[in-house]
This record gives sequence, structure tokens and C-alpha cells, in this order.
Amino acid sequence: MKKISLIYFLITLLFTIQVQAQKKRMMLLDEYYEGIVLMKNKAKTSAKLNYDTANKKMMYMQDGNEMILLNNDQVDTVFISDRKFIPLHTVYLEVIQVNNESIFIDWFIKNKYRGNRGAYGQITQNKVETINTTHWTNSEYKIQNAEVFDRENANVYWFYINDQPVKCRNEKDLLKLFPNKNNEIKAFIKEQKINFKQVPNALQLIYFCLK
Repeated sequence: MKKISLIYFLITLLFTIQVQAQKKRMMLLDEYYEGIVLMKNKAKTSAKLNYDTANKKMMYMQDGNEMILLNNDQVDTVFISDRKFIPLHTVYLEVIQVNNESIFIDWFIKNKYRGNRGAYGQITQNKVETINTTHWTNSEYKIQNAEVFDRENANVYWFYINDQPVKCRNEKDLLKLFPNKNNEIKAFIKEQKINFKQVPNALQLIYFCLK
């Protein structure tokens, strides 16, 4: 009996650890879009797809339920609407073509706290609570959280230099990768007012370094 109890405890503990390890989902797209999963054996499957950037999981809808696409090693390419993704080990990279250069985005999106929304819609750093009267039941009411968050990315960008794959997270990484173009890169960042947290800006800067 003690042995059975111990096994049950270990199974429960393992399940708990796995659940805790699962981060809150941060989906790349605002909804599931029609797409195609192309396998390495050339088989194709149509589904509504989305990408969980927090847990690095390709998701799809089946009978109204969110499912995780498994067997990444057998997947060749995933197309979601007009976007293209390829598996790399345990993650999916979005493939972006900038003129003749291919840049790959390892997406990671997180919530950045901005403050609390006041009574007139303004953002303040003070704690704010609002009462939703539609939930009143006799003397009970529901307190709503007025915290405001922005979506911010912490992406990693992959590309090739002399046929070798390299990656960068920010401008400093690019300066290290292109030591002979430091002055030109700094000038371009200043002139174009590059904000690397903005994906179009990041792609623009990386392409400038590559050409």
C-alpha cells in the first residue's frame, strides 16, 4: 500500500510540475486562421492555426478545442494565412523575405505593464478599481481590474552571414556581428529612429546590415 501511495504521489507531483511549467499562452495572432501543415512526406493537412509564443507551440483547433501540433521533426512547413513558419528543434520560426534576404523570427511576446486606467480613460500609476454594476446581485458586486498592459516582444532574429546561421536580440548584437560597419549601423539607427522592439524596424535594420 505504501508503495502504491508513493507511486501515486510521484505521478501527481510530476503532473503538477508539468502544469506549473506551462506558461500562460501568448498567441501571435488575434485569432485562429485557416492554414496548412506540410509534412516532410509531402502530406498536407488543413486546419485553423495559431502560434503560442510563450510556450513555443504551434496550436490548432479541433472540434472547438485548442490542440498542440506534435511531432515537429516530421513537419516541413506551416502556413497560416499568408505567413510561413518552419520548425527548428522545439520552436517554430517565421520566415520573412526582405528583398533577396531571408530573416527568421523566433517570436516571444509578453505583457508590459503600463499602469491603471482611471475613470475618464487616462492611464495612471495609481491603483484603480472599477465596479461593474451589471454584475450586481442584491448587495453583491464585482470588482474589475483596471490594469493596462501592452504587448511587447523579446524576439530573436536569425539570418545567415557567409552561409553560417547567426542570431541577434538587439542592436548591440548586430554591432558585434558586423564590427566593420559599426559607424554606418549607428548612423542608420539614429537617422531612421530605429526601435528594435518594433518588428518592421528590426527587419529594416537587419537588412541594412546584410546588404
